[in-house]
Amino acid sequence: MIVSVALGEESLGWKQLKNSFSVETKALKFWSGPADQKRKIRKLTDPGIETLIGKESSKVLILSGIDCSASDINEETLAYDQEQNNSMASPHKPLLIVTNSIKINRLIKEGSVSKLQKYFEDAIQ
Repeated sequence: MIVSVALGEESLGWKQLKNSFSVETKALKFWSGPADQKRKIRKLTDPGIETLIGKESSKVLILSGIDCSASDINEETLAYDQEQNNSMASPHKPLLIVTNSIKINRLIKEGSVSKLQKYFEDAIQ
């Protein structure tokens, strides 16, 4: 709901944001892992999540059951270059992954929609 308010336009509803960004929500904390691996209960943040994210067709992915940052999920380093994500050789990733991270929770507690809008729009750039 917060992403929809921060990036949405009233006429589009909550499943599609401005710039026609589609939204998908996964409220999982655990999953059984990629199909090519032995089935076992594992945290969504354990290795293999890139398989789940790579099959996601939406531009915005909300993972509400995860409390780490999107950069932790994507295993981004300080040297990460957004252009790498646009390469045909790189696996698909949504433009924006929203989690229950410390940063987002702080912005929510501040109660400023404009700060949330800026945060999400900067992440999409």
